[in-house]
Amino acid sequence: AAAIKGLEIAPELEPHNRPPPEVRSVKVSERIGTRLNLELRFRDHTGKEVRLGDFFDGQTPVLLSLNYYDCATLCTLQLNAYASAMSRMDWLPGREFKVVTVSINPENSPEIATLKRESYLEELDREGAAWNFLLDDKNAVKELADSLGFEYAYDPRTGQYAHAAVTYAITPSGNISRYLYGISPSVRDLKFALMESSEGKLGTTIERFVLNCFHFDDLTGRYTPFAMGTMRWGGAVTALGLGLWLRALWSRDKRKRLGERFA
Repeated sequence: AAAIKGLEIAPELEPHNRPPPEVRSVKVSERIGTRLNLELRFRDHTGKEVRLGDFFDGQTPVLLSLNYYDCATLCTLQLNAYASAMSRMDWLPGREFKVVTVSINPENSPEIATLKRESYLEELDREGAAWNFLLDDKNAVKELADSLGFEYAYDPRTGQYAHAAVTYAITPSGNISRYLYGISPSVRDLKFALMESSEGKLGTTIERFVLNCFHFDDLTGRYTPFAMGTMRWGGAVTALGLGLWLRALWSRDKRKRLGERFA
């Protein structure tokens, strides 16, 4: 599979070696705030028909990706990275957040989806973890991809799909909240994206405060510290330290006065 945010083809390649034009034009167009059609129908790894809305409960954010299950390159690297990151998170997929992967290959079968699901749940090795692997049904994935601004194309010469490596953080009500680019988003970026998309339902008070010290860089597709947030954090630490120091002085003075009174 080809990657990332618009496939670039080297100009020195001979014309007959270049991918078809539709493959060369693959890109992602961000549509933050767009509400997904939760009535779209897919099949799960058992072949059972499910609604996209079955994975949105109004309380829990969702990490969503579009891949395909017989891809030996980009998709496998991306899903491996997800498993690695989620195995190191203190939040459990399926409890604090949900994970949904949808195949863009209509030829993928329930059998291969089952193998993928079992393989990655085993790799996660976390009791109670859940990861949903869905299959296209009646071209529903095309509508989902269009809503996400996710373009992909089949290359008949290689038998593979060209597409970007991107993770979508979706709000509990089904609105696109954040795009994370790259094969392996960090644990921090995943947590921050989930916190933002959870509408205040995820993260401790300290974690939410730390998030205020970061901003999402659209150029890098990652969360980075910013000056005002760092100053705010430093100010809070200074204020806390000053408060503790004043309390210690007050306590010492109080003990001194009590000692003088009973001397």
